[in-house]
Amino acid sequence: MVSWAAMSDVPINLALFALVRRTWGALGLSTRPSLVRSALQAACFFVPGALVRNPAFIAYCTTLEHAACNLVERRPVGEGWDLCMSRVRTKMREDLLTIVSSSASLWLPVNTFTFYAVPARFRALWTSSVAVCWLTYLSMIQHKAEHGPVST
Repeated sequence: MVSWAAMSDVPINLALFALVRRTWGALGLSTRPSLVRSALQAACFFVPGALVRNPAFIAYCTTLEHAACNLVERRPVGEGWDLCMSRVRTKMREDLLTIVSSSASLWLPVNTFTFYAVPARFRALWTSSVAVCWLTYLSMIQHKAEHGPVST
C-alpha cells in the first residue's frame, strides 16, 4: 500500500488539486468559500480520480501480488500472466462498483470539507492522511477472498 500511495495516490492528488484550481480560475468562478462551491469542487476532484484511481488500484495490487508470489516460489515474475489478468478482470467485475460506491461515500464529504476548510497548501497532506484509512479498507476488499467477505 505504501508503494501505491507514494507512486500513484499522492501524484494523482497533486495533479487533481492543480487541475481543479486551474479550471475553477479559468472559468472565472468565485473563489470565496461556500459549501456549494466546495461540494462542486469535491465532485470535480472525485470523478476523474475515481475513474482512474480505483481500476488502477485493483490492477496494480493484483499484478504486484502475483509477481511477489512468483518470486517467493522462485518462478519467473511474469509466469502465469494469463491467470493474473483473469484475476484482474474478475476483481474489476466483482469489486469495482463496490469500491466506487464506497469511495463516493467517503471522498465526496471529505473533499467537500477539504475544499471548504483546509488551506490549499495543506490539502495534499490532509488528503493523504485520510487516504491511510481508505487504503486499509481497499486492502480488505482486495483480500476478501482469502478471509471471507468484507461488509461495507
